[in-house]
Amino acid sequence: MSLHQLRSSLGRAKTTVRSLWLSLALAALSLAVIPTAQAGEILYAGDYNGQKVVRFDGVTGVPIPVNPFIVGGGESVAGFGNHILNEESGHIQQYNLTTGAFEKSFVPTGSGLGLAVALDAQSVYVTQSGSIDQYSLASGNYGALLHHANTFNSWGVAINPVSGKVYVNNGWSNGATGIQVFNADLSGGTTLVGANDHGMTAGAGLVFSKDGSKFFAVNGGNHDPNNSFVNEYLADGTFVKTIQFGNIIPSNRPFTNAFGAAVNNAGNIFVSSQRDNAVLEINLSNNDAVSLFVTPSNGASQSIKTIFFSGQTVLPTPEPSTLFLAFVAAPIGLVAVYRRRKSAVC
Repeated sequence: MSLHQLRSSLGRAKTTVRSLWLSLALAALSLAVIPTAQAGEILYAGDYNGQKVVRFDGVTGVPIPVNPFIVGGGESVAGFGNHILNEESGHIQQYNLTTGAFEKSFVPTGSGLGLAVALDAQSVYVTQSGSIDQYSLASGNYGALLHHANTFNSWGVAINPVSGKVYVNNGWSNGATGIQVFNADLSGGTTLVGANDHGMTAGAGLVFSKDGSKFFAVNGGNHDPNNSFVNEYLADGTFVKTIQFGNIIPSNRPFTNAFGAAVNNAGNIFVSSQRDNAVLEINLSNNDAVSLFVTPSNGASQSIKTIFFSGQTVLPTPEPSTLFLAFVAAPIGLVAVYRRRKSAVC
């Protein structure tokens, strides 16, 4: 091969490499510029009467196949890491959050009503009708009772995401209302919100804002189902406002029997109804606008009692336009390669 031919071959090789890089760049640009469908959280719900756990798309509220996700339980559910805790016939059952496979269980001192996992995910708080217990989730000490404290008549329990303190919403069945707060080891229990504060006749679920600056206490439950609403408080117990639900059920009647509460990554509050088989969304950034998130027709077959959002997501699906440009960009680059090679030969 002569020196001229060698130089020509090297020139064509460089041109080919540059064109291939160009085609790859065009494909990558199409994927980067055209937005894709957003990934959303998953809403897990305990169906108490139906004895199961079901899942909903955290953006649309549409059920996620396959439902039921877990058969059994549904009294109370909570998530941590890649696990879900599900109260089932006096047992706290642990399942894999992704697959629904059973992992292990322990037996609390009584039938659990509310569940909340500690900030370090090494223990879980379980409310009873007149007490709250802390159990270990740590390997080698799983299910061991760590601490115990008396409550008025507890149901809802939530952990302040900043301080780690434990808040309990009382009054699930006998009207002994009020909100108590405990240290992480359940010591130093004090009454933060007094009985019947701003209409709280039957405390149910409880949830904190993402920044821990305020909490939302659900009223309704089984004791006063037709008096369902949410009271907003600062973390120190200062009352802020009452959020009413209004006539939002399709039959133009009020949302009743409010029970569980959850917060999503956007910071909006969600409230479940055991009677209406539905979930409301309260948009805090839009003047507390209340909308129906999980409709009765999309709900569990019996009743949605407790709910939580997991950190897991529904995988995003690229938009058709994104896929189109991605697959068109590569052929464009290959055509450029062919033309450059042809002109080089000529």
